[in-house]
Amino acid sequence: MNEAAAWIMTELRSRGWRDLIGPWNRAPGRTADDALALLDATIRRAAHAGR
Repeated sequence: MNEAAAWIMTELRSRGWRDLIGPWNRAPGRTADDALALLDATIRRAAHAGR
């Protein structure tokens, strides 16, 4: 798994999601805004860790 994917999975797990990113993307009601918020939070988390 590459580092970016690891950061995304870390963010998802912090939100209580225990599956892979694909099922998260396909969850009923998921929006593009949800995906962008996930990426923004992932970037903040990685930056805070110095990555």
